[in-house]
Formats: sequence, structure tokens, C-alpha cells
Amino acid sequence: MNLIRHDLGFSKTDKRFPGKNTCIAIYSRVVNTETPLSEILTTNFSRYASWESELKKLFGSYVDAKQRQNVLDYDDLLLYWAQMMQEGEIARDVSSRFDHVLVDEYQDTNRLQASILLAMKPDGKGLTVVGDDAQSIYSFRAATVRNILDFPKQFTPPARIITLDRNYRSTQPILSAANAVIDLAAERHKKSLRSDRRSVQRPQLVSVRDEADQARYVAERVLEHREAAIPLKQQAVLFRASHNSAPLEIELTRRNIPFVKYGGLKFLEAAHIKDILAFVRWAENLRDRVSGFRVAQLLPGIGPATAGRLLDCMGKADHALEALLAFHPPAAAAERLDCVRRYLQPSTGQQDRLAGGIRPGLPLVRSTSGTAS
Repeated sequence: MNLIRHDLGFSKTDKRFPGKNTCIAIYSRVVNTETPLSEILTTNFSRYASWESELKKLFGSYVDAKQRQNVLDYDDLLLYWAQMMQEGEIARDVSSRFDHVLVDEYQDTNRLQASILLAMKPDGKGLTVVGDDAQSIYSFRAATVRNILDFPKQFTPPARIITLDRNYRSTQPILSAANAVIDLAAERHKKSLRSDRRSVQRPQLVSVRDEADQARYVAERVLEHREAAIPLKQQAVLFRASHNSAPLEIELTRRNIPFVKYGGLKFLEAAHIKDILAFVRWAENLRDRVSGFRVAQLLPGIGPATAGRLLDCMGKADHALEALLAFHPPAAAAERLDCVRRYLQPSTGQQDRLAGGIRPGLPLVRSTSGTAS
């Protein structure tokens, strides 16, 4: 998306054009909600509504580029599956392969996923979904709670509802508070959570002015518990998302309270892992412009413009590797690009890949995480 955005000149507009991550978010929501772009811009990205025509052009070029390079993104894995299930004979064949289909966390699925599921088991036989309409938290990723609320009515006769209301982790006072909140929902699958774990302690609802005040309140309670002989190692603060911990981390550090943070970036989201995977993908498919664009910019002296010229040369040539070998990079990148070339050459590099290693010498690329790869 970033590559196409750059090629179309949208990175140099007079007014700020949506960044690559925003463009991906808009495109993904259009695909997963099966909703027109104009409606998505109006309801979810109103600040970018004036760019509708440009975004249509960007998304069209993005789709064309993927098809030329024979690659799919994550949204395509669902989109192509959904389209496949519209072909009657193919849909019947796929459905016949599964006696039972089990789906977990159904409250966090989107419309596209629901359409796939209903096409696989249109009569509902052998189909079971598990979920909790009171825990639908992924609307920001186009999930809709309507999937689980409307599920029983999708079939004739309606699906049977089995309520799992016994909780094994919480105490009854906590569940009573949760039930009171759930009861306020205008539409829901009725349930009342219960537990055999009793407690005289009741949950507290504390009002604070802002996040900084919240962090101060938590830090003060931590110190109070410590003075009451509850060691720091026996105290914990739970967060829905890792980034929510930032204000508290600052406050604990300011008060010299030691802490350990569990969670954060997933392994595959780390920059250096993305760099390695991009290099492997490009080595496997030199027509993959997305991976090539990332790898090229890891080399010193190569920015988006030079990376674009390199990939243009490779894209126009009959043999992409020959174009790579003939490309004249900036002086700062010449030595490391030569390492990449040698690695990709079938006569030498392929043997190294098959042997499961890379020849010793200069690091191939400079990782965005600051370490050599």
C-alpha cells in the first residue's frame, strides 16, 4: 500500500493524505464489512472523506499490483474464500468435507467471516459457535456483535442456545457487579453469571480525573498494600491492551517502585523479524515489490525513491535477478547490496540457502531495530 501510495504521488500532496496504516485500515474495513467506501469514510474516517476519489484509485491500483505479483494479503484470504463459497458446486464440495464446524469467540467476527460460515453450513447442521455478546471488543477491527445476536435466527428451526453461566475464576461479588452492568444492555442473550467462590470483599468503582490521576491512585494503593505486608510480587495490575500501561509505568518509575511488565509486541511484529521475513519472501519471489521495497530500504543510502527505481528496473526486465545484478546503487549501499546479489544468485546463493545458512562476512542488511541481520 505504501509503495502504490508513493507511485501515485499521494505522498507529496498539498494537503495531508492518509498515511499507509490509515489507508490499510480503511481498505480492510471496506472489505471485511462489505460496505461501500463512501459509507466507511462517512461513519469511521470522516476526516478523510474529501479523498474518496483518490482512495478509490489507490485501492484499485493496490488490487492490480497484488494480482500482478501473485500475492494475497490477510483480507484476501477471507475475500477469496467467501467468493469461492458463492460457487455452488465448489461450496457443496467444501461443505461436504466437514461433519462439524466449531467457531470460538464468535462475537468478534465480522460480516465477511459470517458469510463464509453460513455458506459452509447453510442449514446449520453440525455448526456450533461459542461466544459472549457482552465481551464484543473488536469493533475497531470491523467485528460486529450482530453476528452472535442474530445467529439463532439464521436457521429453521432456530439454533439451540446453551448458556454457560458458571464461572470458575471470579468471586460472586465480582460477578454480581458484572451482571448488573450486563443487564443494562438493550439487546442481549440473557444470562446470570454465578460462582461457588465466595468472598466478603466487594469490587470498588473509583472515579478519577484523567489517566495521570489514575496512575497516581494505583501507585498509592500499591504502596499501601506493601505497608500492609503484601509483597510487591503478590500485586498485579491488569490491562486490556499493553499500551494502556504507559502512564502507570512512568508513575511507578517516578516513585522508584520496581515492576515487571508481561506482554507487549508479538514475536512476528518485532521490526527485525519483519525484516528477516521480508528478505526471505523476496528471495523466494523477486516480483514481490512489497518485500523488496522493505529490504532495499534497509541498505544504507537507499530511500523510497531509489528503492522504487530498483524495483521498477526489476519489474520491467524479463529476468528480475539480472536487473538486480545490473543496478547501480548509491556508494553507501554498494557493498551490502553486493552481498544480497551473491546470496540470490542460483550458482552460489541457492546452495547457501539449501545448506541453511548465510556466508560469514558483512551483515546483509541493517535492521530497523538497530541490530544487524
